[in-house]
Amino acid sequence: MKTNTLAFDRPSLFKMTWPIFIELGLQVLVTNVDQFMVSQSSENAVGAVGIANQIINVLILMFSVISMATTILVSQYMGANNYKKISEIYSLAVVVNTVFSAIVSVFLL
Repeated sequence: MKTNTLAFDRPSLFKMTWPIFIELGLQVLVTNVDQFMVSQSSENAVGAVGIANQIINVLILMFSVISMATTILVSQYMGANNYKKISEIYSLAVVVNTVFSAIVSVFLL
């Protein structure tokens, strides 16, 4: 007889992570298809698209770190029923993303 102290069944790790693998696969495919399409034009264009893709991937990684940290903190505070802190974390995440986006935009321009 299986005893489970939780009120719900835990989903398998695969069920929880397959959307992440699909997203990452599509991101890789988009960059590869871009380079393949531009390769018909010239070698310089392929190099430019490759460099641009690296910059975009670094920016996506930076914003993903902020969103993951926000998700972790919100999950912890939800478990502790501390809804005031959740509101603060959401506000802080929006401000940090906005400021960081503005700085990156000015730098890239």
